[in-house]
Amino acid sequence: MSQMYRVQIKETVCITTESKDELKRTISLQQILAREEMEDIFKELLQQKGLQKDGEIYRLDVQGVELSIDTNATNARGEKTIVSTLRLSKEREDMVEVSIEEMVDLDFVKKSEAHDVVRNRVDVDNHTSKQRKELQSALDSELVEELQEAAEKTEELLHEILQETYAEALKRKAAQIGRVLEQSESTDENGSYELKIRIEL
Repeated sequence: MSQMYRVQIKETVCITTESKDELKRTISLQQILAREEMEDIFKELLQQKGLQKDGEIYRLDVQGVELSIDTNATNARGEKTIVSTLRLSKEREDMVEVSIEEMVDLDFVKKSEAHDVVRNRVDVDNHTSKQRKELQSALDSELVEELQEAAEKTEELLHEILQETYAEALKRKAAQIGRVLEQSESTDENGSYELKIRIEL
């Protein structure tokens, strides 16, 4: 009768997980002025708000998330448009302890060699699949949460930039129509912006 020997091996495994995602949004500028002039105002304000110019792309770090605004993108119909992209990638290393038990037939393996035999024939990765899935799921959830927080911050920034773009465009349009006599700007407690311009034709 074979003599069986129970071998228990404990290994510490480094599990690396990666996750990445992005959010895209198309920005449409109302044509208060000629398209080129509207875009010039928008681009100038992007730089004033801290975005770094890289060709036709403007970049900014928002809470560790990369914001890029492509001012020379094209849509599915081949039309020129503006696209903002929030992009985040994360990588993490976790040390996980794995406990493996195997039975060894001592008729074929010496007791002193049993641990080495088991260690050589066991695929540790198969024993960490559950931990890998759990760690991947946790990282994915963390990434989505951080991306959403950055999206809210970015929405506020873009709203501010677009508001100032339209305000500047309206001021220039008014000056084209007639002589500007009076001009005032205000923002109420709810954040609503108001621009008043009085002109003489």
